[in-house]
Amino acid sequence: MLLADQIASFIGNHGMWKARLRKVLETRTYEQEVSQVQRDDQCEFGKWLNALTGREKSTEEYRNVKALHADFHKVAAQVLEHALAGRKQEAETLLGATGPFTAASAKLTQGMMAWKNSIK
Repeated sequence: MLLADQIASFIGNHGMWKARLRKVLETRTYEQEVSQVQRDDQCEFGKWLNALTGREKSTEEYRNVKALHADFHKVAAQVLEHALAGRKQEAETLLGATGPFTAASAKLTQGMMAWKNSIK
């Protein structure tokens, strides 16, 4: 699979996080620890990013996405921590239309799209 196609598939995968976190608000359960979600090298995309080699890692787009992905995981972990502890309002604030999770998700998606579009 081409690099651009792989990035495109991961864009969709990260888009599903909001739904996952909303479900945690209802159930107060999740299959991973907050500390694991906070790490940006534990998800499929993070593992893929870290496995890339030389030329692919040397671009500004890669470095930008790597940083944005780390930020995304930090905020997702904050939402998860609040949701698991039953602090629904705090989690909802983070997930809201103008909340940090939504902003981090949008920035990551934009960064991934820019990287995908930069590939010749």
